[in-house]
Amino acid sequence: MFCQGEEAGKRRYKRQAVVVENTVELFFVVDFADFERYEAEFGTTGAGTEELIKLNIAYAAESANVKLQNLREEFPESVVRLCVVGVLVIKEPGHSNFTDNNTVDGVVSEDRAVADFINFVKSNSWFLPKADHYIGFTG
Repeated sequence: MFCQGEEAGKRRYKRQAVVVENTVELFFVVDFADFERYEAEFGTTGAGTEELIKLNIAYAAESANVKLQNLREEFPESVVRLCVVGVLVIKEPGHSNFTDNNTVDGVVSEDRAVADFINFVKSNSWFLPKADHYIGFTG
């Protein structure tokens, strides 16, 4: 007996799905305003604040990876994984010009801040690790 549409003598083969695995490398930059917010909110200082920020970023990235893994059931041929390649926490005032120079009355001008953040990444590319995406945080 043959499957519908098959001819006698021909074997039927199941096609294997091609699985594409993509790793998206992320680098985070946390400005001084966010650093200060963490210190005020959690009562930490210096290195303790920096470690807490890094821990929160790692947790968020791993939570996103769990959600992306769950998508495999619906889209088994496409796999996406996030990889945090680094976190730069700016711990001194005046070093996060991408937000410092674009804030009026506590509100950041997004367009100018994004343009200045791109320039910040480009001008510091000599020491920042290579990544697919650079993400900036502000408090």
